[in-house]
Amino acid sequence: MSKRKHFTPEQKVAIVRRHLLEGVPVSDLCDELGIHATQYYNWQKQLFENAAPAFERRPNKANQRRQEAAAERKIAELEAKLQKKNVDLEKTPITLGPMLLMDPAKEVFTNHDGANKMLTREYRNPFVVPAENEI
Repeated sequence: MSKRKHFTPEQKVAIVRRHLLEGVPVSDLCDELGIHATQYYNWQKQLFENAAPAFERRPNKANQRRQEAAAERKIAELEAKLQKKNVDLEKTPITLGPMLLMDPAKEVFTNHDGANKMLTREYRNPFVVPAENEI
């Protein structure tokens, strides 16, 4: 009975790199390292699924200032549009309804019966949609 081999993340990257950059066949790598091809392909899949952070832009102060300035300009533009339409935010506060929690399996709201009533409406004959238990 052979002992299971454990590879560090750096070793796994080096193994995948050997195939992708150096063109070493997967079968040769697997024979050399004593692993199954499915193990290699799982490592390759993990590498590609988790590679996006390598390309993310790291925030720097100048970039953050530009983004903040753009957001402030956008807010100013929106406030100007509201003023053109005679909307005073001091007199007309923005209000939100209750936070709705949804059960995706049942496609209903779990915490608001009024919202559930708005999911469907009464249909007139002959355009009646049957309920789930009637199908």
